[in-house]
Amino acid sequence: MAICNEKKTILLVEDEADLLTVVKFRLKSYGYNVVTAGDGIQALEKLKEIKPDLIVLDINLPNMGGIEFYRKISTPYGHSKYRVLILTARANLEKIFRDIEVDGFMAKPFEIDRLIEEIERIINKKDDATIFLVDYPENPYVKEIADYLRVERYNVLFCDSFSDLKEKAEEVKPAVIIMEYMNKEMSGEAFIRRIKGDPLLHEVPLVVYSYSDFKELEEKSVQAGADKYLGKPSGCSVFMKAIKELKLKA
Repeated sequence: MAICNEKKTILLVEDEADLLTVVKFRLKSYGYNVVTAGDGIQALEKLKEIKPDLIVLDINLPNMGGIEFYRKISTPYGHSKYRVLILTARANLEKIFRDIEVDGFMAKPFEIDRLIEEIERIINKKDDATIFLVDYPENPYVKEIADYLRVERYNVLFCDSFSDLKEKAEEVKPAVIIMEYMNKEMSGEAFIRRIKGDPLLHEVPLVVYSYSDFKELEEKSVQAGADKYLGKPSGCSVFMKAIKELKLKA
């Protein structure tokens, strides 16, 4: 295992003193900055001071258990705001945490070397799923939408034209494309058809919205191939609701 070149911070939440000591020592020997907490309450206090690259979380904790702590660091849509590796002696919990897309899960007892390998896998994995946001750069809502999606741990790339979108998609495949119907390059209907007719993009879920809120845009968008039309967003949460619906449908 390679020693990490850029010092990453790990929050280790564990009440077994011996295990905590061993894991902390091993991680520090590989160049990680390690902060520890003995329960969920202490861990929440630590998060006021640090932004960890990974939280290693035991589920069976005193005072505030791991499940309650996980809920407190999650968004309304169940996404943790941090990468999390779950540790527990209850192997039957694995499916629950896989379903909510936790970054890693290890059943106790485990080999320390195996734990370190899993920690490094999560720390070094590529960025989270990428969303392409197609809109006017001057739209005052764009930054708000992007910031909201980033809290949900999506990587957001802005696109201001079809060629820009296509060029970026050749580098990173989007998990979802979210676009404003109105754009300067072509009609929204034509833009949707370009996306859905492109071999690289046609299977990518496409969500369309429009702050102009013309009623006929929904029919035009759906007929052109959009997977979801939102109309005028009532708030940023509608984007996550649409993404979740499309993911369940898939």
